[in-house]
Amino acid sequence: MKTFFNKLGFHRSDELESAIALQAAKWAWFYSTAFLFLWCTIIQIKTGDYPAIPFILLTSQNIVFFASHLIYRKKFGLEDSLTSDEK
Repeated sequence: MKTFFNKLGFHRSDELESAIALQAAKWAWFYSTAFLFLWCTIIQIKTGDYPAIPFILLTSQNIVFFASHLIYRKKFGLEDSLTSDEK
């Protein structure tokens, strides 16, 4: 099975590739959050209707993001470093 994935171009990434993927994921999250927020705001202003589906997507995306962030910080023992990073 390893050779199948290797033939498809999958391989274990090095530190640089991991850093690039992390930055790309951060920008993609920021873009989708900003897009959904603007979409909800524009619909609310133009029509006065409550945009349920975009709002649910926006809130659930951010809940999953921040919950997983907190879980992994706790898992790797970084919950105390949050205050030291802000100083």
